[in-house]
Amino acid sequence: MRNEVLEFCNLRLYSPCNYLWGDKKQYSCSCFSTGKVFWKKPLIIGKLNENGLIKNRRDVSFNYMILKKDSNNKYATIKEANVFTKLKDVYIKENQKINVQGIVRCVMEKPNYLFASICDGTKAMSDDEHVHIALRLDNKNLKDRYYSVLKHMNLGQKIIGKNLKCERMWKYPKSYILIIEEDSDLEFYY
Repeated sequence: MRNEVLEFCNLRLYSPCNYLWGDKKQYSCSCFSTGKVFWKKPLIIGKLNENGLIKNRRDVSFNYMILKKDSNNKYATIKEANVFTKLKDVYIKENQKINVQGIVRCVMEKPNYLFASICDGTKAMSDDEHVHIALRLDNKNLKDRYYSVLKHMNLGQKIIGKNLKCERMWKYPKSYILIIEEDSDLEFYY
């Protein structure tokens, strides 16, 4: 529904996802996901809890989008886009160093890695297809440089990764991890 609204109306998706490549007609994202944000529960949830929900719900998941009538993007379109690999094309760059830009979908910490799942609007992500920027937690130098800021990235914030090593994920063969190495660089936009 979101993509149809964007295609046929004079509206621009502003948040949380944002087409980073300029032309909204090429937008094919389907990875809209909920983010964990702590907020005061709306009154209606309390009423539902009192009057008939099967179990007392602490968390309420929902999706949102902010649409704008003007042509302004939340983040500026990168003019030298040819130096970046679009996420729909990462499979071509397997085992190579690449530059990417993306909007954070979620951040997950596993025993050996901190993953930031990203989307740039060019690939329809599915349950078994992801692109993650990956920080190895056993590398103290890189952990000191990036862990704190990467761990606290929120849904909808932009990240640029330069010189990341592209590898196929071992568990999901259609997914890729972009590994941060000593010569890599990350830029964060809030």
